[in-house]
Amino acid sequence: MNRIGCCVAHDRISAARQAGYAYAELSVAGSLCPLEDEAWWRGRRAEIEAGGLPILATNVFFPGEWRLVGPQADLAATRRYAEAAVRRAAELGVRVMVMGSGAARRVPEGYPQQAALGELEATLAALGDVAAPHGITIALEPLRRAETNLVHTVAEGLEVVRRLGHPHVAVLADLYHMQEEQEPLDDVVAAGRLLAHVHVADTGRLAPGTGQYDYPGFFARLRRVGYQGGVSVECKWQDWTREAPAARAFLEQMAAGR
Repeated sequence: MNRIGCCVAHDRISAARQAGYAYAELSVAGSLCPLEDEAWWRGRRAEIEAGGLPILATNVFFPGEWRLVGPQADLAATRRYAEAAVRRAAELGVRVMVMGSGAARRVPEGYPQQAALGELEATLAALGDVAAPHGITIALEPLRRAETNLVHTVAEGLEVVRRLGHPHVAVLADLYHMQEEQEPLDDVVAAGRLLAHVHVADTGRLAPGTGQYDYPGFFARLRRVGYQGGVSVECKWQDWTREAPAARAFLEQMAAGR
């Protein structure tokens, strides 16, 4: 059965543990803060470890003001940032680092889309090179059009990943973004072994099990491709105390095929 985790801030790890989650997923930009010095990091790392859950994945690789594509993109600076980010993630035992960062990869108006796609691929290759010695996989996250204008579907992400052919760069499937983009669930099957991580929410980006998304169909496809990775809840909570344990239990049932 897939491990069920939860995307939380560093100060909510213990709450996720109490709700029964198997791991926590943290924001690189918000929790690992690669631009802060090592003395600061030692204190933050101790705080994270005190939360009592494994940290198996990260998200929000780059802050919104970072520029991965366009005239202001600086691949050397991006690599330096990534080196600090990956080193800190590795210290925590992270296995997958999600590269969503919709604002950072947004293509400036008038900038050629193909040039931006090439810059995104160069970024992913650099991240993969940095992650490889630590055994970490970079998972490209397709995002709905409201959040970025570059790579919106699992199918598009898979194209990028296949073209790149980097052993430490794969794709993520987020059920919420797939539904928002009206993407067929069978695109998860097409991803196959290149599917490295999964995010879930339900209708309106609310807690899993509260809406109308086809969770049985989604998990059936994960089982079909033999997906063994983590499934992280990434949603808007309305009542954490009630919803967090219920969402975890619901997802465990789906993962078990019940």
